[in-house]
Amino acid sequence: MIKIVLALPPSVNRLWRTTATGGMYKSPKYTTWLKTAVMQAKIQAKGKKIKGPYKLTMEVVRPDKRKRDLDNTIKSASDCLVHAGIIDDSQCEWIEAKWVLSEYPCTITIEEMKHEDEALSRNPERPLV
Repeated sequence: MIKIVLALPPSVNRLWRTTATGGMYKSPKYTTWLKTAVMQAKIQAKGKKIKGPYKLTMEVVRPDKRKRDLDNTIKSASDCLVHAGIIDDSQCEWIEAKWVLSEYPCTITIEEMKHEDEALSRNPERPLV
């Protein structure tokens, strides 16, 4: 298990910008957050990596009373972990996210999936909810 505390990830709505000619680039806000977050993630992970299927849990503190979509924070947090070399996001089997009252803006927990968890997640007889 790897636990990482980061600043509030930017919303997916703020990650990319378009040029006048239709090209796309990372927004300055995202670039700044990502650079700092990757450095912090590497330090906190202490060289640990998840090599196979994993579960990602995010606990995020609302920064203010504005309406926000919790799921919009997942993409930037996951990209940070990829850039830090901690995960391969194509291996994610399970994602949980919730708003919390906490002293940390964003707490991410990455857990390797056990074989019995993998079997459950791939069981074709299991009903989709």
